[in-house]
Amino acid sequence: MTDREDMEEVQPAELWPGRYMVSADYPDGYMMLFQPEMTEEEARELLEPLGFTPDDEDYLRVKSQAQETFTEEQADKLVAFLEEYKSVKAEKLPASKPLRDVNGIGALAVEAGYGFYELDKADDYNLPFRAWAHDALFFGGTPEYEMRHGIIEAISDMSPESLQELKKWLDEHIQQRGRMHD
Repeated sequence: MTDREDMEEVQPAELWPGRYMVSADYPDGYMMLFQPEMTEEEARELLEPLGFTPDDEDYLRVKSQAQETFTEEQADKLVAFLEEYKSVKAEKLPASKPLRDVNGIGALAVEAGYGFYELDKADDYNLPFRAWAHDALFFGGTPEYEMRHGIIEAISDMSPESLQELKKWLDEHIQQRGRMHD
């Protein structure tokens, strides 16, 4: 097969009418959101018209792609909520129809020091659906972000006793530094 034939076989992603993805830029990085608890009924209503059923081998992957989409109303509400935070710029983007053999954000593996950011657990979250982001998608960029995640990775295997010793040392260090600046 020639390069030209390969290029002709690649089809652009087909948009999914009525479905949107939500993304946000903030001082420490970038995030894509998803619905961790989309009901099975909602997933079926979205996916069966596209030819995906729970009997398909890739159904869980396809469902995870559906979970990273929102209705227009949900997307608008989520964008408005995110933009209440200082320095956050959120937007809704047209979603592409799901593809076989592709994991959605919520199906990505989590590693030590990373996890899911459960936006719906924020004190001021008042939307009627849950929204999370995969922490690995919070692409760093600032030294503060990189340092914070480096610390998380470094302390993730420490014993409770070692963590207490570290806390005591940090408290003392902060007090000493404060006296130096007085």
